[in-house]
Amino acid sequence: MNIRDTADAAKAFEHRWGVQYPSIEDEAGRIADQFVDYGLSPNDIPATIVIDAQHRVFSIWRGGLDDTETIVADVTKALES
Repeated sequence: MNIRDTADAAKAFEHRWGVQYPSIEDEAGRIADQFVDYGLSPNDIPATIVIDAQHRVFSIWRGGLDDTETIVADVTKALES
């Protein structure tokens, strides 16, 4: 979810780093504000939110992701729930 960058800046970032998952444009922060109930502030950047198959928040990862195996396992569990 892009809450601070313009659409062009976000796309340039995604291209530079080879991001292959979809992003949501939220420059005004309206969507991000809805995650406050989960203890995630718009100031917690970067953050990764894993959503399960029923569209519920499954887990929240704060900070950068260095451990690919752990996040892939987490996403797999979320899809199975």
